[in-house]
Amino acid sequence: MNIERYIEVRRAIPLEKVSFGYQTVMLYPADELEEAQLGYSVGESGEDLTGENAGDWKRSWLVIAYEDLQGEPLFIDQSVPELPVYTAAHGAGAWNPALIASSLRGFIEALEEVEHVSKGRGNPVEAERNPLPDGERQRTLSRIAEVNGNAPLEFWESWLEV
Repeated sequence: MNIERYIEVRRAIPLEKVSFGYQTVMLYPADELEEAQLGYSVGESGEDLTGENAGDWKRSWLVIAYEDLQGEPLFIDQSVPELPVYTAAHGAGAWNPALIASSLRGFIEALEEVEHVSKGRGNPVEAERNPLPDGERQRTLSRIAEVNGNAPLEFWESWLEV
């Protein structure tokens, strides 16, 4: 898949952002995807920042979203047909991707699950006044695990803690 094909897919996804407690995940609109690559695969002057060594940003990675709590990118690996979704810490000197969804579809479904439980919990004050019951948290995490196969749940678990 190339960026043009992903843009077609992105246009069919109605979600723009999901907020729960302290964190929001923002999906880049299709018309902002190329700009979203700046600092990752492309430098300010248009230079290629990708490489094949451990810790390099890979040519097949495409930033599709970010989470605002830490400001980390969320990106797909276009070299894998399912388009797994990863995050990686900024400023660590190397990119060490952490899998958060086994596929783009699983990522969108996981965001929809979080969006469902975020009603009345979309910011820290609301989340403290209306905490997510443990049973509902476990049901949400179980559903996220179900749609994401082997992907670790740490990203989602930490997001649902307030």
